[in-house]
Amino acid sequence: MNSILNIIIPNNNRILAITIKFLFILLLILFPFGIIFMLRGLITENFFWVASLYLSIIAVISILYFVSITEKITSIFFVGAIFILSTALEAIGLKTGYLFGEYYYSEYFILFLPGSVPLAITLSWLYIVINSFLICRYLIPNPKNSFTIPISAAFIILSFDIMLEPFGSFINKYWIWKNNFIPFQNFLTWFIMGFTFVYMLNRSIKFLPLNNFNIISLPSLLMIILILQFLIINLANGYWLYTLAGFLLMISVIRTIKRKYKDAI
Repeated sequence: MNSILNIIIPNNNRILAITIKFLFILLLILFPFGIIFMLRGLITENFFWVASLYLSIIAVISILYFVSITEKITSIFFVGAIFILSTALEAIGLKTGYLFGEYYYSEYFILFLPGSVPLAITLSWLYIVINSFLICRYLIPNPKNSFTIPISAAFIILSFDIMLEPFGSFINKYWIWKNNFIPFQNFLTWFIMGFTFVYMLNRSIKFLPLNNFNIISLPSLLMIILILQFLIINLANGYWLYTLAGFLLMISVIRTIKRKYKDAI
């Protein structure tokens, strides 16, 4: 196991590397148990806090990994900026209903930020933005001179939300939509926010020289873990339309990128 982790996690910072490895192993342990418990309906309201912990682990892994392969001051600044902006926009959306539509978060989350925004939701923005950015940055050459990376990553982020909605809203009731209907503006706002955040990162972040280290391995594994969870739980509960639409969109985007830039990868 350790030899595999050494391939996907850089050892340029020993403390960060050990922390990421520990959290990733913990995530791999929690993942199958979470799937089994959700499929069997064994997670009661008293244990919904586990979902917040699970998402927080993924977010912390993503942030630490991102900081370990980039110039730290710049990356920490933009992680903080995305944290503040996503929290503020979520708070505005909750209060006004203008950004995402009319919805509210349930009491199943354990920690809330100002504006009644769950900490786990803000952390979710961080891990999906960071991992989508790293995947597209690896697949697309000469990234700073075009909008290709922000647009591609925004579509991946959008597809992620399409799969996330039935899982988070209809099945687990982490947030509740007015009339139990997801408005189109929610998906539009996700796309715009995703594009904006990735554009910020793409224009500013500088990667450390890591001897051709493959930056896509860990982000891809984290995305696969989350997507598998959505696929299994959503399809088991009959939400196949959202799930397959989001999954096929994500696959289409990645296949299009790889086909267009296959000689550069």
